[in-house]
Amino acid sequence: MHAVRSLADHVHAAHDLEPAAETREAAIRCIFDLVCAVVVGLDASDVPGVRRIAQDMFGSTFGGGTSPIWFARVATGMVGAAWSNSAAASALDLDDGNRLARRHPDAAVIRHHGAAWRSDASLVMAGA
Repeated sequence: MHAVRSLADHVHAAHDLEPAAETREAAIRCIFDLVCAVVVGLDASDVPGVRRIAQDMFGSTFGGGTSPIWFARVATGMVGAAWSNSAAASALDLDDGNRLARRHPDAAVIRHHGAAWRSDASLVMAGA
């Protein structure tokens, strides 16, 4: 729990700081990687099934069906959208098992938080 608190303190302290150009470029590359992974994984095995289940189970909860499932032209609740978008992003994102991609934040950070972005690019943070 100490590590989580330390990370939270760091994020809070850095909230108003302008990121360095190198940091901004790294973030843009991670987001680009996420979007590309979703595009190619949208119709991969099991992803359409996850999308249907998410719409059925979460369509009227946690946001009332207003959170988009990326590139599918449908919306569902926030939890369903995060689940569907994460499934699409994970389906064919092969670099996460590559040794050269170690410490790649996409697998643990970008994918799960980015999956809940709304179409206007505002980030929905559960519990925030």
